[in-house]
Amino acid sequence: MNRSQSCDGYITPGSEDLPTFTSVTPHPRSSRCRKIVHVSTASPRFYYSPTFNYAQERAFKMVADIKRTVLLVTEQRNIDKPPEMTGYPMKSWNIEVFLLDDAGNEQPASCFVKVVYNLHPSFKNPIQTFAKPPFRCENEGWGEFDMTIDLYTTEKAKHTIHHDLNFAKTKYEAKHLITFKNPSAALVELLRDTGSIPGEGVENGQRKKDVEKKRKRTAGTVDMEKLADGLVKLAEDDLLQVVQMIHDNKSDETYTKNDVDQGEFHVDLYTLPDTLVKMLWDFVVKQQTGA
Repeated sequence: MNRSQSCDGYITPGSEDLPTFTSVTPHPRSSRCRKIVHVSTASPRFYYSPTFNYAQERAFKMVADIKRTVLLVTEQRNIDKPPEMTGYPMKSWNIEVFLLDDAGNEQPASCFVKVVYNLHPSFKNPIQTFAKPPFRCENEGWGEFDMTIDLYTTEKAKHTIHHDLNFAKTKYEAKHLITFKNPSAALVELLRDTGSIPGEGVENGQRKKDVEKKRKRTAGTVDMEKLADGLVKLAEDDLLQVVQMIHDNKSDETYTKNDVDQGEFHVDLYTLPDTLVKMLWDFVVKQQTGA
């Protein structure tokens, strides 16, 4: 296909490095489609996509696969209830779900929207769902058994791990390494709280410090939230100019990602040089006012 030929809602004339973009049509069920902006706790990032809609979370595709260690903490104790099976005392047991950060410390598993425990079928309620960390599952019984636990990052996307419920110790831990494939921007931000993100090249804590320094340098002259909001409202031709301006004036510290296959361009505004931030701000104001 010729580089200037239309393809999946966008064309790429001229430069091999720069995608072009069409307007975005909001999906009636999601206000997220109106503004392709993700503002993280660390920094605003704006994303352009020619085909973004409710079903295409890929517009937020940012990084490679991310690995995290899930920690299951199980506790059990004897309780004063008549045994249901001779020779087997009644037990009260509970399981909680955590993530381990880079230092091996327990962190809330906030990246999961819900956790489903699939217990032994002899339980009256063998499928138990919890929607808030630490996703504590607590029950009573006399027997040990194997179970599966489903960890959901969305209503449909899940990771399934196996767990051995046993009474050998009053408390024990089990670790499971899982991989988040093609995580959305929102999921990346949640995972950032528990460790480094592949491809960023900077340890999480240091990155936050650098961002805060950048905030202080730019906060007095440019409102970065308004800049991000203004950028995604620009017309298609204006967006091309923005991408070209960033391409021509970025520094070595600037974070950008151009995914030609997906028709996406990502940039972290807080990694732009101050002169470029001011340049983009002036450009947005000019287009808004027509001056």
